[in-house]
Amino acid sequence: MLSNVAVELPEDRARVGWWLFVAALGVAAAYIAYSFVGMAVLGVFGYYATRPIYRRLGELTDSDRLAAGATIALVAVPIVVLALYAGVRVVDQAQQLLGGSAGLVGLFQSTFDLGSLPVDQRRQLLATLRDPGQLVSQPRRTARRLLQAGSRVLSALFGTLLLLALSVAFSYFLLERESALSDGLVRLFGGRDTTAYAYAAAVDEDLESVFFGNLLFVLVMTVLATVTYGATNLLAPEGVAVPMVFVLGFLTGVASLIPVVVGKVVYLPVVGYLALQAVRSGGGALAFVAA
Repeated sequence: MLSNVAVELPEDRARVGWWLFVAALGVAAAYIAYSFVGMAVLGVFGYYATRPIYRRLGELTDSDRLAAGATIALVAVPIVVLALYAGVRVVDQAQQLLGGSAGLVGLFQSTFDLGSLPVDQRRQLLATLRDPGQLVSQPRRTARRLLQAGSRVLSALFGTLLLLALSVAFSYFLLERESALSDGLVRLFGGRDTTAYAYAAAVDEDLESVFFGNLLFVLVMTVLATVTYGATNLLAPEGVAVPMVFVLGFLTGVASLIPVVVGKVVYLPVVGYLALQAVRSGGGALAFVAA
């Protein structure tokens, strides 16, 4: 009897040890998933939004890698070009509207997101931009604070770029390995005739329909908004014009995914800007904006 107890105790300890090991792996996996949740969400969105294009290109070539690369290039390259173009236009517009030290401050704020900086560091950075002469009078103190603020800004910028790069790479991986992942899920769910597989397949198709539909909606709204802003400039009286028509059209298309946001972020600022131009130009321009 004692021998049986002696045998059972090591087995129980081994079983507890394995459960602790599995729990530790689960905690580690949850932490990794939490750390990269943004990358995973963007990557999955890119996968489902571009999968119909990938499958259409896959009919033209036997290489999954080539089809996935072409799909990512067709979607990612235009987005990068649009983002660069939008950035150049925003900077150019800020330089035209702002001047002197105030213009430098406004340009810096429009280019970099300073909201993540502590209040003291943000005030010191803006004060330095308004009065660059203090760089000479207090070089060490100013340089130290600028380095601290700059490191945070660069860290946020690098983190954003890294997030986008990893998301694009994850989307490419999902597209390129679609067949292997599909076969693995079939084996995991026990075949194509099981209820679990039927449910997963239905969810998969719904996600593709929603995300691909969102992509098409953004493209259509971008075109419509750009045409509308351009037509507004053609009909507007002298002195009243919508700035950065193509950039605003692109931003309107993206913001249109959330109707409440597009009204507050795009439409109201544009109408306010046109009203300000109308007040300055006088005449019947304000009536045109009100209409």
